[in-house]
Amino acid sequence: SSTLPDTMNLSIDKNTVVNFIYDSTWREGSWINAGDSVLARSPNMEYPFTYVFPEDYQYNQDTVIRILNPIQSRLFFITTKGLYVCSNINDYMASPLGGSITPISMVRLYDTKKFANVPTENLHCLAITDDGKTLFVSADKVGAVADTSFLYRFDLSSFDWQHSSNAIAMTPEILTFPRKISSIAVDKHNGNNVILTFGTYLSANSNVQVSSNALAQPFTDALFQETINIDDINGEDFLPNNKPVFCALIESVNPDNEGKNVAYIGAEDGIYKTENYLGEASTGGKLNVNWVKMEGIPNVPIFQLVQQNMRLPRYEFYNTVAQNTYFTTFEATQLPGAIYAASYGKGLFAYLGDTIEMNNQTIGIKDNAILSNLQESLRIYPNPANVSASLNYTINKASDVLLQIYDMNGRLISSFSQGRKARGNYSVDINVQNLKSGIYMVRVVTNNSIQRAKLIVQ
Repeated sequence: SSTLPDTMNLSIDKNTVVNFIYDSTWREGSWINAGDSVLARSPNMEYPFTYVFPEDYQYNQDTVIRILNPIQSRLFFITTKGLYVCSNINDYMASPLGGSITPISMVRLYDTKKFANVPTENLHCLAITDDGKTLFVSADKVGAVADTSFLYRFDLSSFDWQHSSNAIAMTPEILTFPRKISSIAVDKHNGNNVILTFGTYLSANSNVQVSSNALAQPFTDALFQETINIDDINGEDFLPNNKPVFCALIESVNPDNEGKNVAYIGAEDGIYKTENYLGEASTGGKLNVNWVKMEGIPNVPIFQLVQQNMRLPRYEFYNTVAQNTYFTTFEATQLPGAIYAASYGKGLFAYLGDTIEMNNQTIGIKDNAILSNLQESLRIYPNPANVSASLNYTINKASDVLLQIYDMNGRLISSFSQGRKARGNYSVDINVQNLKSGIYMVRVVTNNSIQRAKLIVQ
């Protein structure tokens, strides 16, 4: 069904490779069995993923099936007018022009509150759960005598971004805080765990609050507790009560941190780390969290913390466009787990303490394991030719093949993609009637070699 959300078309054609092993016998009428897999390419940057067939399919001409696309991207952004989302920001075939085959999806989720057409609130920061179903947004009240923030929670689970109208009237659930929220951090492993930070100086309240039930129904049942940090030497609260905190990050990659609830916060004098941001119960309904200042970071405000939370393998595959075939790679994620900090006035810092080993797996199409003593060669007959000529060529390793014809001035006259070929002998007829009399250079280009032969046209 073309109306299913987050879906895409998967085409089965002559270039399809089943189970990542090239099969020279693959042709129309061949079967794909339940459990077989192919490398599909998402519309999002054409990033590849493995699709496993749930049932048998026979390859016939123009075989297309509708499948779930697990490679999704959502760009949420805030303007003075409201909250927006673009669900295909990484689909580079999409166009903002009217009437385009693939339009850019730009949906307004929420209009800022206004009085006499003047906004009475500023949307400030946002964060989303890892499953993409719940969005948290903070809003500051314009012109308020005292600092006030609203924490909005939007339920996105029932929306189909591909087929939505340009504007959706969403009504969020709301919590109110007596100070301005400076950042929201959501645990990627558990959307219930949320850290809020506040950028207030000399606050009577903690500048970090934590919730372990942020997805509670209704939202008013969600409990956000202040955290305190006791100095072991003098027994006083020293962070974050009297220091502004601008951002937070919940570590989500390093397996050594599993079960520890590791988190980082960016304050006005650097970065602090804790092994357990959920803390331990203290007096007055607060949580005692042991924040420790990290060394090696200057005493400057840290306004943003992000982590490389992907650990993707290297992909290799052949991409056929019209008659041309290209070898395409997506490199493996570099420095998975690395944390980057944006400071005020001192640039960027990288912390590699939570970095894990790269994914060294390479996923791609493999040649069939058949030994061959074939010698590569290229022969043309008849030569000279005046109507057509047969190109007989041999390749000793499966490869994509490209035939090219150059004139003696080095100009490319024609180019013909032969697609992916197994090792073996091949013959192709070319029409030379449109070529002027003279000498031409014919090339057979594979991934591993270039074969050349002269062609004389009379």
